[in-house]
Amino acid sequence: MANSFHVGQRLSIKHQSCTVRYIGPVHGTKDETEEYLGLEWDDATRGKHDGSHLNRRYFRCQSTSSTAASLISARKVVLDPRQTFVEAVRHKYATNLADPLGSGVAEQKIMISVSKVAEEVGFAKINAILAQLNRLRIVIVDGLSIYSADEPGEIKATCPAIVELDLSRNLFEDIIPILKICGELEALKILKLNGNRLQIKDVHLSTQFQIGCENPFNGLVELELNETLLSWVDICKIAQHCPSLTTLKASQNFLAGLSSEQLPVVNRTSGFVDNSNDSREKSSEASTNGLQQSSLSLTLKSMYLELNEFSSLADLAPLVFFENLRNLHIKGNKISNSSSSLPASTKPIFNKNLRFVDLRNNGISSWDLVDALPRVFPGLTELAISGNPIWKTVREGGILAEEEDGYRLTVARLGNLKRLDFSEVTDVYRKDAELFYLSQIGRAMSKVPESEESMIIAQHPRYAELCSIYEPPVVFRSKDGSVNPDFLEARLIKLDFYLPPNTIPGQMEQIHRLIEVPKAFSIYRAKGIVGKQFGLPAMKIRLVLETGDWQPDPDYHLESDDENRIDQAGADQPGGDPRGIWNKREVEIEDSTREIGFVVDGLEGTVRVELL
Repeated sequence: MANSFHVGQRLSIKHQSCTVRYIGPVHGTKDETEEYLGLEWDDATRGKHDGSHLNRRYFRCQSTSSTAASLISARKVVLDPRQTFVEAVRHKYATNLADPLGSGVAEQKIMISVSKVAEEVGFAKINAILAQLNRLRIVIVDGLSIYSADEPGEIKATCPAIVELDLSRNLFEDIIPILKICGELEALKILKLNGNRLQIKDVHLSTQFQIGCENPFNGLVELELNETLLSWVDICKIAQHCPSLTTLKASQNFLAGLSSEQLPVVNRTSGFVDNSNDSREKSSEASTNGLQQSSLSLTLKSMYLELNEFSSLADLAPLVFFENLRNLHIKGNKISNSSSSLPASTKPIFNKNLRFVDLRNNGISSWDLVDALPRVFPGLTELAISGNPIWKTVREGGILAEEEDGYRLTVARLGNLKRLDFSEVTDVYRKDAELFYLSQIGRAMSKVPESEESMIIAQHPRYAELCSIYEPPVVFRSKDGSVNPDFLEARLIKLDFYLPPNTIPGQMEQIHRLIEVPKAFSIYRAKGIVGKQFGLPAMKIRLVLETGDWQPDPDYHLESDDENRIDQAGADQPGGDPRGIWNKREVEIEDSTREIGFVVDGLEGTVRVELL
């Protein structure tokens, strides 16, 4: 019997889920009257294009990938079998039991090697326990091609005790079958719908959530909608029907902002700062915001918006209406500033109940955003921020920062922080970090004239506070270019390490790394740092110090007139001799425990890196 298809239909083909986006002919085929299916695969790497074929667009995908779509002849499509919810539960938990009575005999042998068989002990007993479907509390039926609920009452009679249910990556086309399933699970608290492709219809949405006399989502406290590609509006339409919801997960949905409408501008207590005269009118306008009035804004405590496309904290501004939000997880986005899309006089201010923010692996490359965090999140006491470019950039004073330096500076800039990257900030560590921070400010001030000190201080909001706790840093300004011997700068050597062209395959130009190394470091330790910077094994490189001095070439055969030219040129001036009488003096830095400060004269030098 021929399959019947419709746009929006969910299919499973060779165990790969997809959605029908187009039905019709395809230009350029042998038979242009033949019916083709335009499919968008859940696995965005599975297809060959984005819905456009031979310069003609047939459909658009929800995914932004260029390989999410395929065009397949409808008559050649072989569908995988679909299941109802109860069929899937029985298939996973109550079929193919080797021995339900637990005698320990297994039907399928697991081979460790060609001749050795793994002995299964106790699995039959576990399977027998899982087969008691009426006692199951956690059910995971993800990726089992579930497309619908069962006859009324069958789910409740089969597995009524489910508390946590994972329905991810199945074949649901809309929310209705999910509501019917949940409507028979009175104990349900956690629902996972990750990877589904649901169509949220605006028509009679509230009635869709009414199964019988009750809302099936009444008891939910945690809802996962990761990888569903739903818009923020559709996510809220579902979440708002969960009156007890405390945790919402909506990661990997390509969200670039939480509202397509212009953000409301209200007074400080409502979530925004506005210095304009018409703030009352704008506050009244914002009071009509649906999020502000929904129960979701009162119950939600944890929000996960990881691996989306946010570029600014202002993109999250609608969340200021969530009064009881405690935890905000936004790692893996592209956040690099706090309010790029809002006027300078208007900044998002989150509720003081928000204590933890996860900003790991974003695009933060400036301390300006870190300094803005206490204003944007007044209640912030816990922060995760590792994996951002800011810890890999130059810190105050021009010294290359290590990860520990970035950690110290973050603690010092945020006075209320109690935990950073899931580690406690002790009083001793805070004092050390703040003194280190003050020393860096003093170092930066020493590099500018006294008349420009205010410009440096303006970049550090906590400067006055820290000076009152400790004391202002000592600012040493050298008038003759000398270095204060008490500064770390006097104990560092600035070395320009470089790889000549063609040292490694595909390298066409010189690669430079400017590294400041303490004089007391051994040559072995210095080589380890250089090897790590260039991605080369430390024991397979050779360091050659280029002194910049000239010396006669010892291998050059001197003639009488050459000796005269050497005398005339002098030891310090090669005189541009074209025949190579003079060479630049180079010194190989041989491996040893000797301090590198004894090899390099002065505080700077150039070192060539060669492969052995």
